[in-house]
Amino acid sequence: MQTLADYGYVVRTVDKNYCIGTQPLFLSAIYKNTNNLAQIRPIVDGIRDACDETASFFIEEDNHCICLYRAHSFGLWSA
Repeated sequence: MQTLADYGYVVRTVDKNYCIGTQPLFLSAIYKNTNNLAQIRPIVDGIRDACDETASFFIEEDNHCICLYRAHSFGLWSA
């Protein structure tokens, strides 16, 4: 854990626990900017609008599904 903390992936809290640091956010921004995810947003948004349901875009990596973008339905947020 100390190595992860040294590189900013986790941060030690006052009560000696760990939480996620800022480095994953930085890497996420790099990934987002280098993989043209801006092209996906209007497509997923269009699917959400047409179906009035939450729509998501996933990729598969090492037998895991990773959500790269999610557009929540508007009905989900209504009071």
